[in-house]
Amino acid sequence: MAPAVKDLGLLTDAEFADQVLSWDGKNVIDVGCSEGSFTKLLVARGAKVIGVEPDKTAMAANLAAPQVPNLSFVEAGADKLPVADASMDIVVFKFSLHHVPADLHAAAFQEASRVLNPGGALLVLEPVAEGNFHYVMSPFHDEEAVRRTAQESLVRHAEPLFEPQQVFRYETRRGFASYDAFVDFFRSKLSFNHFTIEDVMNEETKKRFHEHEPTDGTVVLTQPVKADLYAKKA
Repeated sequence: MAPAVKDLGLLTDAEFADQVLSWDGKNVIDVGCSEGSFTKLLVARGAKVIGVEPDKTAMAANLAAPQVPNLSFVEAGADKLPVADASMDIVVFKFSLHHVPADLHAAAFQEASRVLNPGGALLVLEPVAEGNFHYVMSPFHDEEAVRRTAQESLVRHAEPLFEPQQVFRYETRRGFASYDAFVDFFRSKLSFNHFTIEDVMNEETKKRFHEHEPTDGTVVLTQPVKADLYAKKA
């Protein structure tokens, strides 16, 4: 029987991380870490983290950034994690599973199981195709289908290897001072998505952005998040 969904309300990613697991002293691999923001957040909580990212542009930026103790980055895909068997305490997918090609989902979860020590945790966070952030973004970047496939893969490929522990839902908010700031947010995401900056700057997206009244000069967009926590099966 699947765990009931625990709604945590409005949280930052940092607040969610503090509630879901203890990170201090843990060996963690962040799969599909992108620019490493969540990766660094976990290091700040005492974890030793390897950020894995297949996109060359994102990885080059990570490697060029100032080094942080207990943090390393490796260019690799989810289906070929560059760590030894049973060497990790926690495997994280933060908004990355839906970017993994669907035909590699089974291999990705097999790799997660391989690298986790007995009883290790798998945490999969995925954006929900709801909220006004998705509404504004969807004319150029509608991820509803790939996000649905990711959720289906949790049942088909993760649950045979992992025991479901808890399902969480929370909502994040991101503020934009202007439509130009919204466009700039997506400039760093071009290399691992299938849109161009010209796609972002379409009239329908601009119209949808301006439908939202600013608060103190900032347009606030919401993104619901679903997070599935698993334990590796014996």
